[in-house]
Amino acid sequence: MNPLLRLILELAIVLGGAYFGLTQYQKLKLKDAHEYDMSRIQREWLERANWVDDVAEADKYKEERAGIDKWYFTQVTDHYNRYPAFKNYYRVGDELAGKGPKDSPKKGAKKNAGEEALKQQYYDLTKNVFDALKDGTYNPVLTATSNSLRLDIYKLGRAPNGKLRFDLVLWGAQRRMEHDQQATGNTVSRMSTAATFTSMQFSFYDEKSKMMGEMTVTGDPEIKVDYPERWIEEFPPQAVIGFYELDPFPAEPVKMSLTMGVNSRSLTGADIPATFKFDVPIDASWKLGVGEKWEGATTEERSKDYIEGKAPAR
Repeated sequence: MNPLLRLILELAIVLGGAYFGLTQYQKLKLKDAHEYDMSRIQREWLERANWVDDVAEADKYKEERAGIDKWYFTQVTDHYNRYPAFKNYYRVGDELAGKGPKDSPKKGAKKNAGEEALKQQYYDLTKNVFDALKDGTYNPVLTATSNSLRLDIYKLGRAPNGKLRFDLVLWGAQRRMEHDQQATGNTVSRMSTAATFTSMQFSFYDEKSKMMGEMTVTGDPEIKVDYPERWIEEFPPQAVIGFYELDPFPAEPVKMSLTMGVNSRSLTGADIPATFKFDVPIDASWKLGVGEKWEGATTEERSKDYIEGKAPAR
């Protein structure tokens, strides 16, 4: 080969390698800057949210919630105007739908249909709340605060299967990132959120506030998303999302008292118990039709004072 041509070729290879290395370095710097700024936005949102979660009056809370949500998503929009290459709120949804980039599957590996369906449920539940927060339509039907935690029942109504569905968001539960060292030397990180739903206690009343029945539900929601950022990276932090599907209420009562118990845990191991109470009229769509039987009901004797709300059960 001509020595001059060889020199030119070698220079081209060196310069090409240097350009590639510089480009990769710039991409890494840009990615680091994006992640750092996104962390800043979420950190500042938490500083504002702590006060909002403690607002006792429901209408004032909704006003303040709308205010910090608007601030947050304005910041996120400005962020992606600076880092447009990283914007895709729904990247996990794209991957679940087979549209996004993904690791090459191992030879012979098969998707577990049940596991994929469950992932889709987690993602859809997260996306529904995220879109409401982003679009300014997040308006809880019921909301209450207790012991630094805020519980929003943001939707309450009949599901397509006829059940009565309670969609919930719990704000402020304690959590921490745990790092597990694997035998391979790799480190696996996962978020551990301390949020246990202990009970839902319903008491039903007639128009004279006379008790007509009670119902107790125990345990966590059917689906509980305790780290929404796993599904949508830009989700406002420290939220837990879930839902319950219950049988419709009996036809006769006109109002109800709902008491919900939730337990979180501090980093020192101390329990953070919270009790949320809601007294609301019962919408007709939440109830069985006239003459329909409330399945699973049992009859128990209560004192007159207890029924009239004057004394505890004996």
